[in-house]
Amino acid sequence: MQNPPKSAPKDAHGNAPEKTPESAIELKTSSEWQRLLGFAMTGAGGFIVHAAMLSWLINFTSIDQLLAWFPAFITAVLFTWLVNRFIAFKGLKHAANKKAEAALYFLVQSLGAAINFIIYSALILYKLAGLSHPIIALAIGSIAAFGFNYIALRLCVYKDKPRA
Repeated sequence: MQNPPKSAPKDAHGNAPEKTPESAIELKTSSEWQRLLGFAMTGAGGFIVHAAMLSWLINFTSIDQLLAWFPAFITAVLFTWLVNRFIAFKGLKHAANKKAEAALYFLVQSLGAAINFIIYSALILYKLAGLSHPIIALAIGSIAAFGFNYIALRLCVYKDKPRA
């Protein structure tokens, strides 16, 4: 004798849940909020790494404030990749090859870095509203790039695992 087919789970009103595209990012779920919080905390750590390296390069080498931004960015991206893959995006689909994942992560972060650097350099060069201190300019640029980076990483690097 065959078992009858199982019906789809229903909500409190007896309705079947709506299907959403697998690539959709929904902040309705607590796990997505937890990822966003983990990403923000990792970003704060990345900002500290970036700011510390930027300060060191500006104060202890002959590198210009604008050029110092780039090696500091590379250091921060390496830090955030290592932390994000094990904390913020834990449990999501990762690339099978860590080198490929790191390269894609760096590419996506570089797009966000363009937003960050444009704001940073504008504040440094034009001394806008007294915000030309490198760390303040870096903070404003980082905040501006935050949303782009999260969404781009979720869509391109750390996707939801396919449902069975």
